[in-house]
Order: sequence, then C-alpha cells, then structure tokens
Amino acid sequence: MIEWAIKGRNSSNQKVVVAVPAQSFAEARQTAQDGGIHDIRSVLWFQCIACRRISIAAFFGSKSPCHRCRRAEYMRGQQLLSKELYERLWNVMAAWPPASDALHRMIDNAKAKGLRDISTVKVNVYHHFFDALIAKSVPPAQAREVMESARKLLRLHGHDVRSLEHQYERSRLISMISSGHLPTIDLPIPIGLQKNEIPRFYFPKVEFWQERIVGRQYVGMNHGVSVRIARGLYYHVGSSRGHVVSRSRSIRVATGGLALTSKRLIFSGKTAFSIPLPKILHFTAYSDGFQVVRDSTAAASKPFTFICPDADMTCLALSACLNNRA
Repeated sequence: MIEWAIKGRNSSNQKVVVAVPAQSFAEARQTAQDGGIHDIRSVLWFQCIACRRISIAAFFGSKSPCHRCRRAEYMRGQQLLSKELYERLWNVMAAWPPASDALHRMIDNAKAKGLRDISTVKVNVYHHFFDALIAKSVPPAQAREVMESARKLLRLHGHDVRSLEHQYERSRLISMISSGHLPTIDLPIPIGLQKNEIPRFYFPKVEFWQERIVGRQYVGMNHGVSVRIARGLYYHVGSSRGHVVSRSRSIRVATGGLALTSKRLIFSGKTAFSIPLPKILHFTAYSDGFQVVRDSTAAASKPFTFICPDADMTCLALSACLNNRA
C-alpha cells in the first residue's frame, strides 16, 4: 500500500491536498473522487513511509525509507557499534596489562559488523587511559612506558596520540611546579653555565621583541635670510639646523630558545643575552608571552618582550624560578 498525495477541490470548491492510500494512482484517484474531491489537477510527490517527507523514490513505487531516513538509521547503527566497542575495549584496558588477542578480536568483530570509524574509538579509549594515568599520579618514566605499550596494543600511529603525550608532560610539569619541585633538564643547545647553576626549563621558538630606533630626522630647520651689503658681499642671518627627532617602535629582534636556570634567564638566537634573576624587577604575563623589566641604572633601559608558543607554561616556569632562585 502506497500513500498518494492528491491535489484537487472539495465540495466547497476549496483547494485541498488529501493523502489517499492505494495500490495504484487510478485507485487513488477513484477513491478521492468517491470522497467528494473533484477537479483533480496533479499528483504530488509521494511521502516517505518513515518520516512522511516528500520522497522522489516513493514516486517510483519504492517502499523503502528515503535517503535521509536511511542515513539517520545508518548513523544510529554506527553510534551503537562505536559505544559497544568503546565499552569493551575500555573494560579490557582497565585491567592492565590487557590480553592483546582479546583486543584485536574485539576490533575485528566490530569491523565485521560494519563499524567504519574504528580509529576514533581507539583514540578515545587511549584518551580515557591517559586520564586514568594522570589521576593515579604514575611516575613519568613508568607512564611513558605504559602509554607506549597501550599505543602499540591499540595499533595507533604516533600522530594520533602525540598531542596527548605532550599534554601528559605538560600536566606533569605543572604538578611538579605546584608542589615546589623544579625539574633538572639537559639543555638541547650549548650554553655556558655558571658554577652551581642548574638548568630548569627550555622553550624553543621564542620571539624576542624590543623597542628600537627605526629612523631620525631634523625638525625646526630654518635656512635664514641673506642681506646684500655690497656688490658680491652678503650677510646671512637666522639659519638654524633644528633638532633631531627619533622614531622608535617595537620590532622582532630575533627568534631562538629561552632557557631558565636557577640563576638566569638566557636567550639564545641571532641575538644572545642573559638576565640574572635577581636583576628582574618584575615581569608581566600576557596571553601570548611576557615582558621583563630589568633593574638597570641606564635611563634608556628598555623592557624585554618575549612571544612564546606556550605562554601559560612559560610564565608559570619563570614565576617558579623567580620564587626559587639560588
């Protein structure tokens, strides 16, 4: 039985559209006429048997749901399969170390049932596993080993979980700094350290900005006037060279690495310098970096501005080094 949409006029001569279930158009037309519908002009597109929307497929006699209903049903099925696989994988991963055969068998079964986006489910399970490691405060060395084993078991590639591993390292550093324990690292670039100086943090791709003079010009210049006294003799008066005005603006001086030690802030790039931590009067944190003011007797001493990829972490590390300087 197909539902036909018949357009015509009723007994009051008003335009109406009525739905008539029938096996064929002729039967639907006759049923509509028997019901008092006359002047039948056209037949509208038929409606989907599921959502009752206009369906082109139904016009050709299809009794299947329309494309939108089939797509919605497909997505519901995929969501159910994803949820089922996620719960099963997590139950196995929670009992660490898991049985690799059971994991791979679950993944193969989900693929056989038609689950398309298995990679997203595996990454979500890895996320959950990562959060559980942070909650348990697993030591860093052990955590890296466990996370690498979990990545291999779930058959994930490095680019799928690289951001998570960076996030774990970041969370670990924040936890250490909050508890008052600063890390000791090996600097990736050669920097001459002072006696008893301990490297604490290193941040690459940091931009160093500072206000610099970009131009000078004379203002108030006056050529004066010449007064003729005699033939070939003139007296020039009123000339003035004026005074120099400098134009300055903040420019990017260099890009390099920023190292924080127990004694100094060190920048190494095309321009290299260091600032002893006791010489830092104060620093101002921004959303994309920070600015340092150095204690200096020079009147022209300018602030040091740094633009950092991870500004929050850099400011937190600098604050910790200032509070725990040697």
